[in-house]
Amino acid sequence: DYKVTGVQTCALPIWPADIGIHSNGSTPSITQSLIAAYETGWSATDNPTIQNSVFLDNIVGMDGPGTWTVSYTDSDNGSQNWPAVIAGVGNLSVDPLFTAWDNDGNALADDYSLQGSSPLIDAGDPAVKDADGSPSDIGPMGGPDGF
Repeated sequence: DYKVTGVQTCALPIWPADIGIHSNGSTPSITQSLIAAYETGWSATDNPTIQNSVFLDNIVGMDGPGTWTVSYTDSDNGSQNWPAVIAGVGNLSVDPLFTAWDNDGNALADDYSLQGSSPLIDAGDPAVKDADGSPSDIGPMGGPDGF
């Protein structure tokens, strides 16, 4: 049993599990991250915060009765409560246009850098800057610690 209060600049693609993240009884946050190709990307019974992140190819992106605070986040699917959070500031529902992405189970072959035409470039929270000083990109490549 672990208590993690925050995850920053992380990619969790295609892990052999039904749920990418499960949180219960805390106020966890995810920033500048990618949660991809799970049955459920994040299952929560608490009050999670998600910022500048991408939920991609999950059967259910976000699920649970908690109060979700989601901003500057891209989700490509109809997760249970995505219609309620899409109204949050800066949220998108678009193809992120990663350089190389395939839901084939081989995350080592994927490249999460953004193509030049990606709608996620400079679309993150304006208070967060990329390493080059430009507005933050949404996803794990953005922000001051992007990789």
